[in-house]
Amino acid sequence: MKTTSRTSSSQQGFTIVELAIVLSIIGIMIAMVLPGVGSARKSANEANAVAGLKTLFLSQVQYRTRFGQYAVPLANLQNAGFTDDFKVSGDNLVKSGYEFLIQRVGNRRVVWARPIDNGQTGNRYFAIGERGIIRHSEVGRPTEDDPAVDEKSVSAADAD
Repeated sequence: MKTTSRTSSSQQGFTIVELAIVLSIIGIMIAMVLPGVGSARKSANEANAVAGLKTLFLSQVQYRTRFGQYAVPLANLQNAGFTDDFKVSGDNLVKSGYEFLIQRVGNRRVVWARPIDNGQTGNRYFAIGERGIIRHSEVGRPTEDDPAVDEKSVSAADAD
């Protein structure tokens, strides 16, 4: 029986050093991409929060037309069938990393959205009043003095 010996020049495969270099390059590339993914997720959550406020504003108008009062707490909107893409959390609603609440401010009602985990699910707070103007703040529930949201500020969030 004849045995064939393989010489080192005819062996196929990768050396441990080559594999280590490839794995380190992949690790560096992943480290460069991950912060961008988190930032994109926060921006998407903030855009969803603004869209959610618009939905809740219109749902509140419909609820008030039908029942003669605002839905307080917001979970009443869900229970009455006015919203179906939110989850109920106690008296509030939750969607895309934001919690939606309703509060009385003076003689008005304000629906606002706060990040469930500030800095992770979003950086900004949003509110919509009875006039339908959405405002944002980075430190808490927005007031009438905070800037209004326009489409550019939502889509360009965290771009800087």
